[in-house]
Amino acid sequence: MKIETVNNSAYEICLSKTFIEQKIMTNKKSFIDAALNSRKQILKKISELAKNQFGLSLGDCYESLDSKSINDNISYNNGILLINKTFKEIDSNHLFCVRLQKPIVLNKNLGEKIDIVFVIFIQDRIKTSSRLQILSKFSRVLKGNNFRDTIIGAKKPEDVIALLMPN
Repeated sequence: MKIETVNNSAYEICLSKTFIEQKIMTNKKSFIDAALNSRKQILKKISELAKNQFGLSLGDCYESLDSKSINDNISYNNGILLINKTFKEIDSNHLFCVRLQKPIVLNKNLGEKIDIVFVIFIQDRIKTSSRLQILSKFSRVLKGNNFRDTIIGAKKPEDVIALLMPN
């Protein structure tokens, strides 16, 4: 995984030297800290970010994020949730991150709490194998020892982006 600065606020995360579709764009505005109290509020906030950055329909984006597809949400049992969704309307893959001020219970039956949510918007035209590689590579980083605590301690979006780099 390699991160390149595109300009002062935009970054390109290169997950593969060979497959260009495994690049993910992000920027400072995609990383926020928020006092949100429910899954619904988190999804609305991400939908607002996507609307502002890509012009996606707020309702359509929320509806897609709120789908009950179990394959689109990965919880790591360390307070981190990864949501991945495909969209026709985007020109590049994109990463968002929301750090919550207080943990919320994601699944009442399991008592599972989260306080960090990463969301990857993936172009719908990329191959399934590339999508799985993106998720696999991010999963390895997100479930690493002490990764959550390090993310919580990061002061700026750039610090969080830098933490995505492997040691």
